[in-house]
Amino acid sequence: MSINARSDEAQAGKPQNPKSSLGVASDVAKPLSGVVQKEQREGATTKALLASDFVGCADGPEDLSSCYERHLTRALESKHGAR
Repeated sequence: MSINARSDEAQAGKPQNPKSSLGVASDVAKPLSGVVQKEQREGATTKALLASDFVGCADGPEDLSSCYERHLTRALESKHGAR
């Protein structure tokens, strides 16, 4: 079973009681509460990372994440020659 939980900005700071708001049993409500709290932490972490000037601080090819092997091979060949 999979449960996806999302909250908007207005709800993010409010304490939530999944059991009372969803009307589910406590064995389901406790894990759901953990999912909501995890998403709230990840959202705060993402905001802090974007505000820190860390994102976008490096230069490189735009396709580096998908073509890293080709870029690495070229860099090593330019440094050590083709082998």
